[in-house]
Amino acid sequence: MEPSDFVKPDGSLMKPWDKNDFGANAWSVGARGMYVHTTPTDEHQVLAGKTPELSASHGCIHINPAERNEMMAKGYLQAGVKFIIKKYDAHLIPAPMRKAATTPKP
Repeated sequence: MEPSDFVKPDGSLMKPWDKNDFGANAWSVGARGMYVHTTPTDEHQVLAGKTPELSASHGCIHINPAERNEMMAKGYLQAGVKFIIKKYDAHLIPAPMRKAATTPKP
């Protein structure tokens, strides 16, 4: 990092520092190196009133900063909240209900 990474174009010190790769907040989901977080680009897009296009991740779960703020305000994204991470092919709907919903009607 360079000193210029901490200074605004006018030469004043950046407060707050907004170049953290994990955004303003990040939460570990238990697996070593896996986090729920935003990105500086997404943070800037939301501040500009735009909806961010979440980028591909290196293994973390990227979230929209506006949605992060809402989840934090409602209390379900905070320290101590447990995440359950399932494989893509794992279903939350029981098999009989899935079958009934996808079986064509005669």
